[in-house]
Amino acid sequence: MAININLIYEAVKEQVSKETGVGYLNPAAFNSFANQSQVELFNRYAQIYQDEQRVTDKIRPFIKRSVLGIDSTGKMTYPTDYVNKVAIRAFDPIELAAEQKKCDPQNPINYNSIKQIKVKTIDINKLGDRLDSSILAPDLSHPINVFYDTYNQFYPINLGSCFFEYLRQPVEVVWGYTLDANELEVYNPATSVNFEFDWLMRNEIIASICGYFAVSVSDGELEKSSDKILQNQS
Repeated sequence: MAININLIYEAVKEQVSKETGVGYLNPAAFNSFANQSQVELFNRYAQIYQDEQRVTDKIRPFIKRSVLGIDSTGKMTYPTDYVNKVAIRAFDPIELAAEQKKCDPQNPINYNSIKQIKVKTIDINKLGDRLDSSILAPDLSHPINVFYDTYNQFYPINLGSCFFEYLRQPVEVVWGYTLDANELEVYNPATSVNFEFDWLMRNEIIASICGYFAVSVSDGELEKSSDKILQNQS
């Protein structure tokens, strides 16, 4: 379940007020620190996935599944929000061709009904040996891929499309507001963007944002309070 950004805003305001005596929380500063915290936490758990290949509940909201095209040279351009691969699967060519014949604007291709074939990702330094091998050379039943900086290269090159599962970048969060009669900011859900993290991440988010506020105002007590919350989450 996503986390309502106003709940985070109010919790941070309460913590900042408790430690500094300042009851006002600047929305621009909050939004800036909220996004810095989001990037920090996302990168932390994305790194855990990269190191351990283990999808935790803390990173699960950012897994995206898409069917992406592969051009005639075997290249697939990364999605603009791509961060890290989770899984790649090709489609059985016979079943895909049969499904394509049946589809029309009212009945699009049901990719979930097509047999999927695991694509093995290999290191670039092993590519030549695989392509030259009389036994392990890739074919439609045993495709391989190599990751480059700006694209993903598939062999054989005529796969046509693939099912690409990956970690995506989180969207930028926003605490939106309107001004009341006294020119004070009032939360506006219509212009706000919530955190996509699961609810179990709320304390880490609050502590991280408070940590940024503590640094900005050089408040040692607020920083200690933030560190204590983070330690309790580890």
